Amino acid sequence: MSNTTDHLIPLTGDYTLNIERRVIVDNDGSVATRLTRAQSGALRTLVEHRGRLVTRADLLVPHVGPPKTTETVRPLICRLRERLSAIPGAKQWIETVTDSGYAFVAEITGEQQ
Repeated sequence: MSNTTDHLIPLTGDYTLNIERRVIVDNDGSVATRLTRAQSGALRTLVEHRGRLVTRADLLVPHVGPPKTTETVRPLICRLRERLSAIPGAKQWIETVTDSGYAFVAEITGEQQ
């Protein structure tokens, strides 16, 4: 049986990504924003490679979901940023690396389980 904390990825500030529920929660456990499967998977991939380039092709992995071509990744990241806008400053967590991909650039407050 998997431990609930296995599905939690600390983010910057007071927020945690809950992979299983596909939500970002604050320290009180309140849902800050809900994500689609594809958005949650993309954010997970970016956070797991924080500070490093994640190419559009890298985001076409099985746990990310619907995007099947690199052309579909850009709209996915755009929609993810829109969802993140519910959290102050979170839209800047993801940096675009022109003609290459994306990087999660925010400081992480804890280490992944």
